[in-house]
This record gives sequence, structure tokens and C-alpha cells, in this order.
Amino acid sequence: MIEYLTADDLFAQILLTRTVDSRTVMLVEGPSDEAVLGPHVDPQYCTVMIGHSKLTASGVVDMADSQTLSRVFALLDRDWDGELMPTSESPNVIYTDHYDLDITLILSGSVMRRLLSNVADSAKIRTHLVAIDETSARGLLVQLTSVVGVLRHVSINHGHDLRMRSR
Repeated sequence: MIEYLTADDLFAQILLTRTVDSRTVMLVEGPSDEAVLGPHVDPQYCTVMIGHSKLTASGVVDMADSQTLSRVFALLDRDWDGELMPTSESPNVIYTDHYDLDITLILSGSVMRRLLSNVADSAKIRTHLVAIDETSARGLLVQLTSVVGVLRHVSINHGHDLRMRSR
């Protein structure tokens, strides 16, 4: 049923909720984005709402903008917006620095180093990077994900509509 929710449905929910809840609403594309960001958002000031798609989340922001409803914004994956697809003109749509939220967070500051130190031995990581002629874990990550990125680019550019999901 969730796949049938429209921007109108979510906007109506925000309007109804606003009668008793004045917190800022941050829309994200999906449950995994909410799972990553939710624990870092102060629920006293902001609530995270799943938009269930980029198009729906962006549509909700457009409706909020047209009715001058404040404190409604969307954090959306950059994907190929601005290259293969237009970006939103709304100041209330924020795009990730990289193609999606996960990679943007991993490549932020020392996040990758801290993640790796929790799951792998640093000496083994260095040995592996030398063996594959890579200078950094970041470089390896970019190298590995670039293949999927190229495939996604070709799919969108040529209208193949390939799904790049693990489920």
C-alpha cells in the first residue's frame, strides 16, 4: 500500500499534524535514509518523514512551498540530478554531496576510517591496499562503486529502467 502514497497524501498528513505539532518536517526518500538519519535528529525540533520516493518527497516540498508552509524540507539523493535529470529549484530541497546519502556520510570526515577500524584490522587493510595497488580505502570504495554508477548512468540515459537494489 505504501507504494500508492502520493505527494498529496503526505502533504495532507503534514497539514493535519501541523495543527498539533509545529516541529520541522524533514522528508527523506526511503526507510534506509530514515534509519541512518533518524538517530541523529533531535525529535524535540524535527521529525523525519519517509517520502517513499524522490518524486513524492520533492512533490510534498513543492506543495509546501506553494502554500508557504514553513519548516518542510527534503533531503534527497543526488543520483544523476543536474546531469541526466533536472534538479528541484526549491530552496527547501537539499541534495547529498554524492550520489546517495550512504556514500555522502561514509566519505564525510573520518567516518570511513572509524567504520573500518571497528570491523577490520588496520594492518590487514594496508596490506590489502598495497596488494591491489590502491592508496586508500576511499579510493577502493570509489573504484568499486563506480562500476555500479556507470551502469546506473547508462540505464537512466538510455531508458533501460534497471533496478539497482539488493532486494
